[in-house]
Amino acid sequence: GVIWPGFAGFWASWAPPAERSRLIGTTNAGSQIGNVLALPLGGFLCVNGFDGGWPSIFYVFGGLGLIWFVLWVIFASNSPDNNRFIGECEKEYVLTETLETRASHEEGETGAPWGSIFKSKACLALFLIHSCSNWGTYLFLTCLPSYMKEVLKFDIKSNGTLSAVPYLCFWLFIVLSGIIGDTLLQKLKMSKTLVRKIFNCFSLFVPMLAVLALSFVTCENKMIGVALLTLGLAFTGCGYGAGFLVNYNDISGPYSGIVFGIGNSCATVPGILAPYLVGILTKNQLQEEWRIVFFITAAVYLLGGITGIIFTTGNVEPWAIRKKSHANVDESIPLRGEKA
Repeated sequence: GVIWPGFAGFWASWAPPAERSRLIGTTNAGSQIGNVLALPLGGFLCVNGFDGGWPSIFYVFGGLGLIWFVLWVIFASNSPDNNRFIGECEKEYVLTETLETRASHEEGETGAPWGSIFKSKACLALFLIHSCSNWGTYLFLTCLPSYMKEVLKFDIKSNGTLSAVPYLCFWLFIVLSGIIGDTLLQKLKMSKTLVRKIFNCFSLFVPMLAVLALSFVTCENKMIGVALLTLGLAFTGCGYGAGFLVNYNDISGPYSGIVFGIGNSCATVPGILAPYLVGILTKNQLQEEWRIVFFITAAVYLLGGITGIIFTTGNVEPWAIRKKSHANVDESIPLRGEKA
């Protein structure tokens, strides 16, 4: 709950604007690598693990979390100024490129324009787009193993391995979309708004078509089902690498951590509702019941996609532009590379 908003603020000091999509996208992609490793390893430990099998899953992943924390304390720092491992050339480059965003971020630490945030069409649209995308993502994450077992008839070992395949493609598309997004901005000089809209469309409309097709797949053509699941989750990564998840830093500047925290809280609600709805609608574990789930998910994707087309913007919001001088930086300067 605190890590994701923390990253949004963290990148204010570390991400040069020209590299923002790929850096934030790569960070976001890490969670999908976790899924890739966790699903097959969880299936293996459930059958072969210590302490009765499934309890070993919690010991192993809990231990990995502790190891990550130690590595973070050793290697991470709030800014290049106090990092022990960065080279001088890289430090000078990052500090120069992020001068305005760092100064703006420090001013944003003192408070937030709450009224402006909740009246901002860009923010409200972003919250909705994020929530609609997460509806499908959480549905796949929490219910995918059940679907593969109940409808596609995979055993638990194959289940864990094949459940990981879509997330591997999810990770790949996040990384690639971040690189492509930055390239479109730098080389083709496309507007940030257009880039965000394009990748939002990919991340919502392609999964929508995938779940519609998936609603007619049976155990007789199970590999088509795996392919559609993979396609849907893979293109969801476009929103993480160069779409709505990067858009928080575009529009909210020094308040990106706060705005992301609000949006991510809203977008976590589908993680509660989607599995609950699946439990209600698939009591008999039939394909016809899952079809209703997929139709609802497609409608949610459609809502998010249309919202993105109409309201997405890549410009920094007026309330997120610095109006006071700070650290010898000129007044009223928006984030580097962005339009006021």
